[in-house]
Order: sequence, then structure tokens, then C-alpha cells
Amino acid sequence: CVRHEPVTLSGRNMSDDSDDDMPVLNTATAGVDPQEHAGKAESPSNVTDELLESWQHPASKAVLIPQKLFKVEQVHPAAIEPVIRDAKAASAKKEEGNKWFKQGQLRKAEECYTEALLLSPLSADHDYSRAVFHGNRAACYLKMTLYDKCIRDCTESIALSPKYVKVIMRRAKAYELKEDLEAALADVKAVLEIDPSYTLARKECIRLEKAVTEKQEKMKEEVIGKLKSLGNTILGKFGLSLDNFKMQPKEDGTYSMSFEQ
Repeated sequence: CVRHEPVTLSGRNMSDDSDDDMPVLNTATAGVDPQEHAGKAESPSNVTDELLESWQHPASKAVLIPQKLFKVEQVHPAAIEPVIRDAKAASAKKEEGNKWFKQGQLRKAEECYTEALLLSPLSADHDYSRAVFHGNRAACYLKMTLYDKCIRDCTESIALSPKYVKVIMRRAKAYELKEDLEAALADVKAVLEIDPSYTLARKECIRLEKAVTEKQEKMKEEVIGKLKSLGNTILGKFGLSLDNFKMQPKEDGTYSMSFEQ
């Protein structure tokens, strides 16, 4: 039976948790070549994989993580506890999150909804619960102006519960705040397909259709303005401009063009 001695730092056992001055690595007891690492202990950049291997406890094979360079502690695999999924615990976290949300403590609410998602069972009969957790966390992100995160959580929620109209409307609002009016309008129309009697969705649809039309008209004017500027630049070389050309609508819906000097 081979006896393994614990690695010591300046004659002290590594289990010492005191915050005294940083010790110097005792390479003799750590199994490291003193000549190879001489004068390197004071620089974090000199901590190599070989040196880290010398800090591995031979019995547990747990890696010893450096603290303050050479002050280390042992992390045993047995100390890692698995997450036990529990629907009641997940629901309790959701309720706690709702409490924080009402108080305006958005970060705490977000953390609770995240924990609820970690605790929630993954079976299909818990899909709606997870949809709610995603939707509630999305509400936090919306108020925190983290629109991309809000959209991602809403999308996860809708994937779990496709007719969750409240969350679809929430995603529409996030799209609108990102100035993606077309995507916002598409979501509102999707809600009306699910529930034509949804009053808020009908109002939002009318408002967004108007906003999308105005946006498209503005973009069209900008494009026409740029094309006109380009055309005048070319025609100007011949002493002409687009003002010399007049477009007249015809009865069949087409246009005729005439030239005026």
C-alpha cells in the first residue's frame, strides 16, 4: 500500500482556510521538479497543466482549484448534487417569482422563473407549466428592455403551448419595440386566427397595419428620392433633369411619359 502525503504550501496543509499572506508552493512535497519551476511560483501565467496535475489529490482524483494563485481547495465529485425535478417545487418558485414581479423586483422574479424551469418535469403533461414559466420570464425581460431575450422565451413558450395568446401578444410587443412592425403585425393576426373575439388584438391589428403602411410609404419615398437624385446626376450632364419628364396615368392603369423642355 502506497502512502500519499498531502501537498503542503510552505509546510502547511492545503486544507488551511486562513487568508494569511500568499504562500509559496513547496515543490518538493508537491512532486514538482524544483529546478523546472524555480522562481515561477509568483506569476499566475506560469501555472501550467503539469503544475495543476501535481495538485490533484491521488485518492479522490478531484482537481484542486487555485485560490489566490497557490491557495487551493478540493472539490469532490460527491459534493455535486443533482437537480431533482419536482412539479410542486417548480410551482412554488413560480409563485415566489410572481410576488417579486408585482413588487417590481424583476431580477429576483427572473431568477425564480429560471429555477422553476430547472425544477419542472420535462414530460409532455407539464408542457403548459413550462410554457407559463417561459412566458413569465419573458414578461420580466420585456420590462427590463431585453427584447431579444423576451422574444426567445416567448418563442419557447409558444412552442410548448401554440395557442397561448397572451404570450403571442407579448412577443408582438417586443417585436414592435425592436421596430420590427411586420413581425409584430404577424403575431397579432395569429392571435386573431386563434381567437377572433380578442378585443385588444383587433385594436392592435388596426394600429399596426396603419403603422406598417406609413413605414412602407416612408421607405418608398426615401427610395424614390435617392433614385431621383441619381437620375438628375446623370441627366444633368446633358442639361436635363427628371422634371423634364411627366408621367400621365392612363385608363388601363398604365402610364404614359411625355417630355417637356
